[in-house]
Amino acid sequence: MHVIPCNSTGGARQCDENRGSDCDEDTEMSEAGDDGNEEDPGQGGSTSGCLGLSCVEGEVQEVARSAVRALRGVRLCAEGHEEGRLTHLVLGQQRRTLKVLLAIAAGAVLVTPEWLTASVEAGEWLPEEPFLAQGRFAEAAFAARGGNSGERPQALLHGKRVYVHVAEAAKKGPSAGNGGPLRRLVTALGGKISGAKGCDLCIVSGGCSRPSNLSSGVTAVREEWLLKGAEQYRLESERLHAVK
Repeated sequence: MHVIPCNSTGGARQCDENRGSDCDEDTEMSEAGDDGNEEDPGQGGSTSGCLGLSCVEGEVQEVARSAVRALRGVRLCAEGHEEGRLTHLVLGQQRRTLKVLLAIAAGAVLVTPEWLTASVEAGEWLPEEPFLAQGRFAEAAFAARGGNSGERPQALLHGKRVYVHVAEAAKKGPSAGNGGPLRRLVTALGGKISGAKGCDLCIVSGGCSRPSNLSSGVTAVREEWLLKGAEQYRLESERLHAVK
């Protein structure tokens, strides 16, 4: 989920609003240290759905707005409400942003900005195939859609009750990181947000140690376990990221 400069925001980094990039409306996910009303995406496909943008230049944002107004069927997804709604993501720079991870979780189709331009010129939404984005994010989204079989796999955190624990220092810092993006990602991956007493998995953010109020039988892992798993659409062993 790189555009320079970026400002630290707890477990995420947010890009400078003056750089003319959609990264200013997205958060770049790293281990801590416009439409307001979207339509039901229905069955997806290139003529219906919900469109997101990640790390694209300002002119691409304008083309996207023009495209959804002129061509209909596809709407820009409301900021902060992408979970389970994104059917398409226009990908600029290959940055691990929250929106990219939410798109992967939804099994969205990742396309290049040229899809927007070509569709506007053609007067209709063109097939995505000639404009598919390449790279690890697109491959992960393809896996989330079921790969060649087309049968969607079970969500990565299906049935998991997850507690997101944020270090006190991160909460009190100038960026006031509160774990919100991590909670959104947990939900998008099929998990349910829980308190410390009711969870069966704990995600630790901000570099802190295992919370003292956690039951002894509950595994606590660093947030990178979640971010990396979402990026690959494949979870690594919890032991590799365990917090003692």
